[in-house]
Amino acid sequence: MKIDELERARIFILKRLGILKFLSVIESLLVMFLAFIFIKDLIIALILGVFICVFFYRITSKKLKNSLNNLEEEVLSLFLRQNNAKISKKAILLKDFESLNLSEKLNEFNSLKPLIFENFSLCDIKFKDDKKRFFCGVLIQSKLAKKEFKNEESIYQKLNKKEFDMSAIFGFKGNYLIASMQNPFFINLKEPIKVNLIRLQERLSLIKQGLFD
Repeated sequence: MKIDELERARIFILKRLGILKFLSVIESLLVMFLAFIFIKDLIIALILGVFICVFFYRITSKKLKNSLNNLEEEVLSLFLRQNNAKISKKAILLKDFESLNLSEKLNEFNSLKPLIFENFSLCDIKFKDDKKRFFCGVLIQSKLAKKEFKNEESIYQKLNKKEFDMSAIFGFKGNYLIASMQNPFFINLKEPIKVNLIRLQERLSLIKQGLFD
């Protein structure tokens, strides 16, 4: 899909979700009113109203939320095509990660399928080591990157920023862990498609500058 088509789809879905939220509130108020009329108990009426509001919205918005997820995938696919990149078919296995010697022995480990760019790959990683240190962020691997970042403790410290940056990084020999609450290629469909693509490109440049310049 083209950018204009993606933008029209984004606006359409968000408008429909907004309408459903409004209808859910109206439905909730109606139920609260009727419940109070019949049972004369304000607390029970409030509970019923909130329950109906949440239940109605979840049921009626399920299809639209699936469409929103599909749209996120479309935007990411467009960005990857623009940069001659792709999504790997396989996630990183625990044994492969441990061979990089970037952590202590792990008790928990989770990874998603890497994004493969021309000069590096990037993968969402979460793990907890035997020292009970928790890491959430990305693993970047590149045969071209030669920089070393020796402050290992920085990637286990509490994160204050939600958006991706490279202030907490540890790694060597082309393998790097960057602590972050958000994937650098996170897509926020509350913002226009063009804005998302510009931000994704900026973060790609940030990674390249941080590792290769």
